[in-house]
Amino acid sequence: MKFEIGHKDRTYHYELETEALNGKKLGEKFKGEELSNDFSGYEFEITGASDKSGVPAKADLEGVGRKRILLKKGFSMREKGKGLIVRKTIRGNTIADDIIQINLKVVKEGSKKISTILGKEETVKGDKESKVAESKTESSEHLTHKKEEKKETHKPLTEEKAKPHEHLAKEVK
Repeated sequence: MKFEIGHKDRTYHYELETEALNGKKLGEKFKGEELSNDFSGYEFEITGASDKSGVPAKADLEGVGRKRILLKKGFSMREKGKGLIVRKTIRGNTIADDIIQINLKVVKEGSKKISTILGKEETVKGDKESKVAESKTESSEHLTHKKEEKKETHKPLTEEKAKPHEHLAKEVK
């Protein structure tokens, strides 16, 4: 399963083969130890899920499988016209084996930082600024190199190609 863990202003991606969350519902809270021992002290809330086809789970739709329901503007539906109602496939709110992605929100933080647990170290402010400056110079070099390549491959149009219908105009006169 893939887990998208939202914490403060960041989202962390975590993959783990587990069936520990089967039977839990959207909106339920659980301890981090149920997911992995690395998350001791953490408490998560299940905020969303989707299956292998990308069909989202809806919190107020009971059950495990897919159901076709009528939807108005809101969940999984953009307003395309006033009063429009569309029948869409939505999953129930219970986690099952065919759920591929689960969205989690950190409710209570543990002793370790989540970035260190998942192997995404946070950089010091000074280091971050220097890395940003390095990446900008690399990207600008890359762009100028691309422009040079385009100039080399560009071929000007010949007079024949520039006026393709000129011979037709002569025949008509």
